[in-house]
Amino acid sequence: MTPARLTMQFESLGDNCEFGLVQRYAGAEPLSLFRFSFEHMTDLLAALGSRFRALKEPDAVEIFLAPENREYMVRLKPHRFVYHTHINAGAVSPDVLRGKEVQRVNFLVDKLIADLKNAEKILIRKGEGTETEADAIRLLEATRRYGPNTLLWVMPANADHPPGTVEVVRPHLLRGYVGRFAPYDDAHNIELPDWLDVCASAYQLWKTDAPVGARAGRPAGKPMVNLIDDAATFAGAGWRNQRGGATAVSPPPQRDDAVVLTHVLNSKTDFLSGLVWAKFIDDGIQADEIYTLSASLFVPSSFRGTSAGMVFDALPSLSVRNADLLIRDRWQQVSVSTRIPKGVNVANPGLLLVGEAGDFVYSTCWKLEAGVVPTGS
Repeated sequence: MTPARLTMQFESLGDNCEFGLVQRYAGAEPLSLFRFSFEHMTDLLAALGSRFRALKEPDAVEIFLAPENREYMVRLKPHRFVYHTHINAGAVSPDVLRGKEVQRVNFLVDKLIADLKNAEKILIRKGEGTETEADAIRLLEATRRYGPNTLLWVMPANADHPPGTVEVVRPHLLRGYVGRFAPYDDAHNIELPDWLDVCASAYQLWKTDAPVGARAGRPAGKPMVNLIDDAATFAGAGWRNQRGGATAVSPPPQRDDAVVLTHVLNSKTDFLSGLVWAKFIDDGIQADEIYTLSASLFVPSSFRGTSAGMVFDALPSLSVRNADLLIRDRWQQVSVSTRIPKGVNVANPGLLLVGEAGDFVYSTCWKLEAGVVPTGS
């Protein structure tokens, strides 16, 4: 089952948009009332108990601007639900947007009620903050008043429950674990491999009607096929320097026995000019498929820039994990994924640095592979 199809087997019940982004990065774009919303457990339980009647009132929808990025947001006033529109101020009038959102909310409420009655998906709730197992049980009971639903309650991993683990807590209640949740102010910074592993484990337990106490762990990884055939040496054709230099060096120790490059900026760069090293790939790329580029980066303490990570030149990114600039003088993995457009069979993946002239980083172990997350080395 593809990651997109796998994540479509789940219906998000919040508490924010993190799982909605998991679906997006996996290549799925389902319509769902709570996919990109923020909602407290008490409000969610109240809405379920009233069969969402208040959300269908004409004055339920309020449009407001997010001050931090000028995005139009929607507040569903009866239950304090808030969700993204992904539309910026000025793109449409608030009155026109509100009319469309009233129709959209009515449609999505009806769809959610139908999905709850059919119980053909696993409901998923991120157990953040003060929510307890008792809260998860109340949520499960509220959803089962509609139909024979199963709830996956996701929590941060711990010593006894590594990332990717899912267990059957009680009939129809699963508990899964990811390494960490994304920060609320940076919801795009998700642990995508953990979420996909949790989905796969939960789906396995659900489909087999596993008993209470059953447990599933991280599924075995598939063999990795690296489409960068000279990633160990950087000696093949197709590599290009752009706005910087790249030379083989002997940097601090790295666990893999592979050539390491140093990338030095010869001028100040920004996001439009920061592609400094790239590999043109014209073999093995399939149109309308998702690919992930990853590498190990070493950002020295002297780096003055504001961003270091991977890109697919001229293509929009699905998921991005740039270097954490709070981590210096040690190796870290960076990655980016994209969907190759229809009719296109080439890609130009590379390293993007936003920094000052003279700034440099090290890179090694480049991988380009089909799929939404990096796999084995």
